[in-house]
Amino acid sequence: MTKERLPSELRVKAWMNAPEHTVRPNTCVDEAFALLNRERIHHLLVMDGDDLVGVVTDRDLRRPDWHGDDVLSVRDMYVLGDELRVCDVMSADVITVTPEAYTARAARMMVDNRFNCLPVVDAGRVLGIVTSTDLLRALVREVDPVAIEVRATEAS
Repeated sequence: MTKERLPSELRVKAWMNAPEHTVRPNTCVDEAFALLNRERIHHLLVMDGDDLVGVVTDRDLRRPDWHGDDVLSVRDMYVLGDELRVCDVMSADVITVTPEAYTARAARMMVDNRFNCLPVVDAGRVLGIVTSTDLLRALVREVDPVAIEVRATEAS
């Protein structure tokens, strides 16, 4: 089977999620963390209008990258949560993937860069987000004998 004939299930667009939950760069860290917990998600796209300016994760919000030699207590971090903004802790150098990219390529990008999500962007427009969990689901679909048998039964 040639690359052009690979099933659409092997492309990012089949596994990505719409960017339902986003934050602005000036959103308070506490507010972003509450949104992650409430929605039971781990990643938020940081949007300035229609522009993707960063990604913030639950890890970013729990362990801000403090600059300097200050050692802060948990209590201090919670107090600072009122002052810290998402732009202070987000990853601004965002690597993206297109909806037509192969899931294997997206997975390799995540492994190589040691992160667990990729914004899905086409022609500068944010279409969604794909996570490592989404790509594990894609892998299971392709290699799990039960899933393969179910597909074969449905095809006949």
